[in-house]
Amino acid sequence: PGVRFVSLQYGDCRQEVEAMRAEGVPLVHWQDPVDDLDDCAALLCELDLVVSVTTTVIHLAGALARPVWVLVPARPGWRYLLEGERLPWYPSARLWRQAEIHDWDPVIARVAKAIALFRS
Repeated sequence: PGVRFVSLQYGDCRQEVEAMRAEGVPLVHWQDPVDDLDDCAALLCELDLVVSVTTTVIHLAGALARPVWVLVPARPGWRYLLEGERLPWYPSARLWRQAEIHDWDPVIARVAKAIALFRS
């Protein structure tokens, strides 16, 4: 409650956006800022928090020193290290690690609880 989601999904994501809205998620999506890196940077600077899987968006948010939470898969790429909650190159980033491949439910549950605290 009280959270407004802004989609940072690039490419044709109309179906995903509409599916979320159909589930009652208050989701905003502007395709133009997502497709242009400068506009995307400006949008990231206006958000309270960026939550994303391991994409370019988290690197841009980290480089801009924006608060960013990264959902890291059980088998991460080298950029996300093998353990820990922080990245040395992006001090504003917090990592949320998946314990088992394909099992995102516990990660999402922890992030949801933390968002409630973040808002307080």
